[in-house]
Amino acid sequence: PPPPPILTPAPMWGPDWSVVLTANGPCDKGHGDYTAFKMRHSHPRNLPWWTKCPKCDAALQAEVEASDAAILGGMTEKQRAHIARIRSANIPDRYQECTIWNWQHGIDGQRRVWNMVREYSSSFESKQEHGVSVTMFGSPGSGKTHLAIGILRHVLEKGGTGYYTPAADLLARIKSTYHRDADETEQDITRAVGNVDLLVIDEIGKHGATAHDNAYVFRLFDIRHTHNRPTVLI
Repeated sequence: PPPPPILTPAPMWGPDWSVVLTANGPCDKGHGDYTAFKMRHSHPRNLPWWTKCPKCDAALQAEVEASDAAILGGMTEKQRAHIARIRSANIPDRYQECTIWNWQHGIDGQRRVWNMVREYSSSFESKQEHGVSVTMFGSPGSGKTHLAIGILRHVLEKGGTGYYTPAADLLARIKSTYHRDADETEQDITRAVGNVDLLVIDEIGKHGATAHDNAYVFRLFDIRHTHNRPTVLI
C-alpha cells in the first residue's frame, strides 16, 4: 500500500506546493533509482502530478537551453529585446506576418486608408506626444485587424511597447479577477495594458456588452487618453 500523505511544504516549488506522496523506483532511461514526489498545488484547478527523474529533467533542460542559445546566440541585445517585445504584444499567430506594407491597397478607398495608416505610423512619436488615437470601422474582411497589427508592429520595431487584444478577451480577463483565487487583479491588468505605448482593442461592440463592460473600456481608454497614450479601436 502507498505510504500515508506527507503534506510537507515544498520550498523549492514555493509555499503553494505540497508533497502528498513519495515513491521510489528505477529510471527507465538507465539513471538508476530515484525518489518521485506527488506534488499538489493549493489552487483546486491544478491537478496533482508526479515529478520525474531529476537526471532526465536536467538533460531535457540542457537541450532546451542549448536550443535557445543556438537561436539567440548570434543576436545582439537589441534584437533579443525586439523579440521579447513581439512576444509580449499578444499578436495572434494568424497575424504574425502582417505589416502595413503587405496590405492590399489597389483601389482608391484602400489607398486613402493605407496612406492615412502609413502617415500615422511614420509620425507615431508626434502622435504619441499628443495622444492621437485611431478608430477603424468597416465590413468584416476589409483588413482592419491587418492594418492595426501593422501599426503595432511598426511601433514595436521602433523600440516601443504595445499590446493587442479582442475586447471580449480583455473583458473576460477582467471578470476572471473577481474570483477569490485569481492570479491577478483588475488593477494589474489595467496597469499592464494601460501603460504600453500603443494598445489595439479589436472587435469593439461586436459582442453584447453590459453597462459594466462599457464602463471599464471607457475608463481604460480615458486613462490612456489622459496620459497621451494612443489607442487603436477596431
